[in-house]
Amino acid sequence: MALDVYVGGFSRYYSFQWENVAQRFSRESGMEYRMVGPGGPPQPADWNEVAKSVSQWKAAINEGLADNIAVPLEWDETKTAPYFTDRPGYDPYGALKVWTAHAERGTSPPELYSGEWYTDEAYIECSKPKHDQKYRAILCGSLWLPGDFEFSFDFENLAGEKAHICSNNSLLQSLELLRQDSFNLTDAELEAAVKNDSGDAPSVRSLAQFALWIFLELTKKSVTHHLPIVLNF
Repeated sequence: MALDVYVGGFSRYYSFQWENVAQRFSRESGMEYRMVGPGGPPQPADWNEVAKSVSQWKAAINEGLADNIAVPLEWDETKTAPYFTDRPGYDPYGALKVWTAHAERGTSPPELYSGEWYTDEAYIECSKPKHDQKYRAILCGSLWLPGDFEFSFDFENLAGEKAHICSNNSLLQSLELLRQDSFNLTDAELEAAVKNDSGDAPSVRSLAQFALWIFLELTKKSVTHHLPIVLNF
């Protein structure tokens, strides 16, 4: 199952003015790419309409957070703003959740990935925000906005779905802490481990390392360019 991580403005995202890795590969290879959905191909939203909704949504968040943030949340929604994306895939993302939950709880993760991360006992225990969670931004976050706030909160996303929002800075801190303390790898060692993986009977560790590598690279871009991070299932 496909899972893309998108870094960029929401206007670009909802108006389909971006390419996932499969779309880019198809275009560069001269192949046709077709999007499918229950009612046919999904239709892009109008950029200007989304931009207006984003402005209202952002204002509602800033009003709700009020004095809990030093400066209002803000990011670039213009057509000249960059975007970045990659595809960790559903299983590596699930394995990262399982690995991180066991790291949070201090228990040993399973060796092989079952394909159902949401049934893992450690994940169930750690998936709800709690005080002093080291990896809350990984385990609980479903949308990450540019900012320096350490807390997280529930809010509807632009599609009207419940989201748990964390800052991109807190996600980067959690990912780097996981890389250092749980995998005991430097950035270079993590990249080497991913690129040298044989791919045979992937373990929870190898799948989680792959997802961690992609999330780290994209989250660094999110922080550098001050842009949101969205999961595209």
